[in-house]
Amino acid sequence: MRVVEESVARLNSRPALHALEERVREFRGNDSKFVLKHGEQAAGHLKLRWLSEPIQGLACHLDSAGFRALASATKHVVGHVAPCADTGSLPLVADLQEAGFDVQTVGYGIEDAYHADNEYALLSDFQQGFRVLANIIDQLAPRAHA
Repeated sequence: MRVVEESVARLNSRPALHALEERVREFRGNDSKFVLKHGEQAAGHLKLRWLSEPIQGLACHLDSAGFRALASATKHVVGHVAPCADTGSLPLVADLQEAGFDVQTVGYGIEDAYHADNEYALLSDFQQGFRVLANIIDQLAPRAHA
């Protein structure tokens, strides 16, 4: 927030925002309805208003036992592991992490379809994800001794 506010202040201090007439004529032409009449002073000003307090972004720990189990299961079922960083926020993840939980998020599907207008999933992707989950449980569950 501080960086954005500093950028807005820096832009507001630039003379380019205060002398727009020549730029308007240069880009729009003398007949543009946006051209100022002779003698009118152009002054631009940016105003920023935050609509809410920021929320915490999502960051899973790639050095935790949960991630190691997830990576191992994914490699076993899928054949490779490719962690990725998608921007976004899930405030619940940060809340659970602060409470001491090892939180990982995962998706086995078609990345290009994620949040697309025509988002879809394949049953085979759900089956694969279920096999990964079963493998994680198998890794982490205590073994019963006969």
